[in-house]
Amino acid sequence: MTSASIAQVASATAALCGAAGVTYYAVNVAKVFGGDPLPSTMTKEWEDATKARMKAWPREGSATPVVLEPMDK
Repeated sequence: MTSASIAQVASATAALCGAAGVTYYAVNVAKVFGGDPLPSTMTKEWEDATKARMKAWPREGSATPVVLEPMDK
């Protein structure tokens, strides 16, 4: 059995890193499989819907209303 030299290991590692980088770019940046970027969740519409949902959330285990986000007030 022969052992690999440092140069062989380094070149194989560099090749794998390069292949991973090219694959990442092709799939996520160039969108070779199609698709649109995900919309940002920090929009005014999203914020309003979240606040409405938090206010409508059923409170259990307390006779008084429980504030789910005390920092919001």
